[in-house]
Amino acid sequence: MNKKVVVMICCMLLLLPTTVFAQNKIIQSKLPISVETKSTIIFDTPEPSIIPQITINETSANSFTDYPEFTFAISHEPFDVSVQDDLIHFDAFQNRLFFSTEKEKNLTQDGVSFSCTTENGNLIIKILKSDPNTLESLTITDIPVQLNPTKNILGEHNLYVSFSASIESSQLEREMCLLKEDFVILERYSPSAKVQSLLVELEVNGKSLFVNGQKKDIRVSPYISENGYVMLPLRELTEVFPEMEIKWDNSKKTASILKTNIYNDLIAEIELDSSEAIVAGKPLKLRVPATENNGRIFLALRDVANIYGIRDSEIKWDPHDKIVVIEKDFVVYK
Repeated sequence: MNKKVVVMICCMLLLLPTTVFAQNKIIQSKLPISVETKSTIIFDTPEPSIIPQITINETSANSFTDYPEFTFAISHEPFDVSVQDDLIHFDAFQNRLFFSTEKEKNLTQDGVSFSCTTENGNLIIKILKSDPNTLESLTITDIPVQLNPTKNILGEHNLYVSFSASIESSQLEREMCLLKEDFVILERYSPSAKVQSLLVELEVNGKSLFVNGQKKDIRVSPYISENGYVMLPLRELTEVFPEMEIKWDNSKKTASILKTNIYNDLIAEIELDSSEAIVAGKPLKLRVPATENNGRIFLALRDVANIYGIRDSEIKWDPHDKIVVIEKDFVVYK
């Protein structure tokens, strides 16, 4: 073979994208399944809390056929899949939540038959019957989860999956692939605490917004900035979020966002025309400087999301009708 041809083929092979495989040969960049669940908030009580539902979707029509067994785990810290020299890090297991069910259940939904059980704190799903030519899904409801009694870790916990039903503890980290970030949020328990779901809809240039379907007139309207960012009125939005308050210091030209519950935390400070906000005591670079319009401070949609802890999955933008939809669960204490 011509030497130039050999060199050319080698260069082409080097340019081909590499694919990362987990220990169990599953492509991590595109897993056979995805999951849907509403952001769930549980409190650090000794009793199990309930995840209302988890929907498991095939990403290809034959996912359930090719991978009929799943083991799910919830961990606060990432599983370390880059361990070397067979050294397994067990710290992640200490920060896990534990699935718990009374006994194995056999269910059928839309032609998909499957079993559901728990083992060593993991949730195990086995597909018993599915159609390899149809894109299918299944939903598990009312799943109990419990904190590790020795580790009351608050904050966000991720969902991991392995495509086998029986995993030795020593191999769990190596087998697990990240399936969904921020799967469960733990909030500090208070006897008066409850979860309040909020659905906010705002239209660019609109004179009102909707809160859980109820219309509320606003003095200033959202607009799109010259550089294409959706700009939201900070006061109008803050006032619809539960237990949130905004205060304006005219001498400093600064807005303060406060959490008006039992903790009375200062969430953020935003100075007019500044390209940086102070959020939870740390600087946050703004996409667009805090801007005044008709006597109100406006911030870009994504900056508002960062300040209030709203995830991308909790925001929808309809570019055709120019409507912003925010759907989020808040913990309230009143």
